[in-house]
Amino acid sequence: MLIKEIMTNEVVTIDINATVFDACKKYHENRVGSLIVVNKNFPVGIITERDIIERVVLADKNPHETKVADIMSKDLKVVHALEPVEKAADLMREHKIKKLPVVLDNKIVGIVTVTDISNVMPQISKRIEMEVLSSRYLNQMIKIKATYGNKVKVFDNDEEGMHYIEDGTAALKIRIPENIDASTLIPGSEYYWTGFLRRGRIMGDEELYMEVVDIVPAP
Repeated sequence: MLIKEIMTNEVVTIDINATVFDACKKYHENRVGSLIVVNKNFPVGIITERDIIERVVLADKNPHETKVADIMSKDLKVVHALEPVEKAADLMREHKIKKLPVVLDNKIVGIVTVTDISNVMPQISKRIEMEVLSSRYLNQMIKIKATYGNKVKVFDNDEEGMHYIEDGTAALKIRIPENIDASTLIPGSEYYWTGFLRRGRIMGDEELYMEVVDIVPAP
């Protein structure tokens, strides 16, 4: 399946020479989370509400004079409309992003998101979502609904059990403290996992894992 078959054709864009005030008006009119910045209809960047807050408001800049080009994120990833869906999934996973502008004939023709991919490739989408979640919420409390697996990994050099929670092909290593009775967990059953996302060395490699504080069976 090609990306053009699942992409959304309507994309809210803003010209690279527009002002931040123009961008704010587009946000208000379209109620979107981000704007794709274009130069002659080719995507060259992205601007978010956070960019406006941090790079304009908090920097005490004039939104009527500041250009979108001055605050946009320039390292924008794009995908060709005739590429297979797997290509978009790989790019999202590699760069930990949830949406990609789609180009054809050197211009933007649509946008593809994790949700679009999940409709046709649910396993790939779940893995992307978990990896994006992992990168965004390091050292913060997170909650995930996932299946408990009976696999075990070594955590650092303490020989502690490192379990997996997984959903389709997605997997996140977790550390269960002694105060939580893991013997009651049933492999293959779904639970809500709540805990802090941490980064540590697992079998010699630095990886992400969840420090669990609560486990509740999913209804």
